[in-house]
Amino acid sequence: MLDFHVTKTIFDLTKKGYKTHEYREYKPYWIKRLEHLNPPLMANIVEGYSDKKIPVTIIKINSIKSSEVPPIYRIFVINTRYCYDIEYKER
Repeated sequence: MLDFHVTKTIFDLTKKGYKTHEYREYKPYWIKRLEHLNPPLMANIVEGYSDKKIPVTIIKINSIKSSEVPPIYRIFVINTRYCYDIEYKER
């Protein structure tokens, strides 16, 4: 099962149903994990990167597609104009 590690704020927005898309840059790590998948499938949204017990919520991925990086995220993305747009809803 895929894991998407996110900040507490993003985790809370996902849990409440306000956030329904996750964006990942085209990098070898994500190309290897996302290119061969065929939604719908389940994944984990994980709060943080700790080895300790951390909150996890299960999501259902509806689609994975190529998309331009949304304007609000462009300050975080330097080397690419496109990304994976992962549309989901909490299970």
